[in-house]
Amino acid sequence: MINNLKYILKYINYYLFAGHGRGYGIHSPFIYEYVIKVLRDRTIERKMKEINDLSSELRSEKTKVETTGFGAGSHFGKSKNLSIGNIARLSSTQKKYGNLLYRTVMFFKPKVILELGTSIGIGTSYLALPDRNANIYTIEGSEILSALAMENFSRLKISNIKQYTGEFINVLPGLLDQLPDIDLIFIDGDHREEATIKYFELCLEAVNSESVIIFDDIHWSGGMEKAWERIKKFSNVKLTLDLFRFGLVFFREEIYSKQHFRIRY
Repeated sequence: MINNLKYILKYINYYLFAGHGRGYGIHSPFIYEYVIKVLRDRTIERKMKEINDLSSELRSEKTKVETTGFGAGSHFGKSKNLSIGNIARLSSTQKKYGNLLYRTVMFFKPKVILELGTSIGIGTSYLALPDRNANIYTIEGSEILSALAMENFSRLKISNIKQYTGEFINVLPGLLDQLPDIDLIFIDGDHREEATIKYFELCLEAVNSESVIIFDDIHWSGGMEKAWERIKKFSNVKLTLDLFRFGLVFFREEIYSKQHFRIRY
């Protein structure tokens, strides 16, 4: 992982040189509409507030669990025991970006959503609550985290999530066979360059022109930054959006030449 100082410097560079968050100077109508209707909208709906409140509560939880089996490329490093609060702070989707996930789902209205990296289920909840008729499939490598996520889904009364536990590389191919057409994919698990590329390549089998893939922590490490640059070069990737923490990938057929944007969020 990039050390804290280097990460802060990267964020400062992003903030100074990214496109304006109000949409000024954006020549893509598609991205302009997303900026205006999603990035600029900071409305907190009741269902979003319920997740935000649960997230805040979990960040204060002192109960400890074993981190064995949390997988390579995770945020937890070599720690053998962490409190649920630490797990929530280290790996759970922050409110700012969780709210963005929620609004993104409201904007694109995906009916089939795939998530790699359930953790304790906060990010999953932001994906699931906007539309209870959508089907969310989520994979987590740790049985402990999967169990905690299930408890949180129950607390939020979410019933449109199907959980899978196991290593991504073992679970994902079979799941993709069942889901030939996926509208939105959120990749937030293994933060290694080659693993990220591998999961992206597998997921390409299930995307269509209207699909969006969202990567978390694209600047978390040098490896993730290399993976992001490699992903931008794939021939079927038509447009990307760098929000510093999130990277969005689009495959829209109406876009004939590649376009890459960095927008302040």
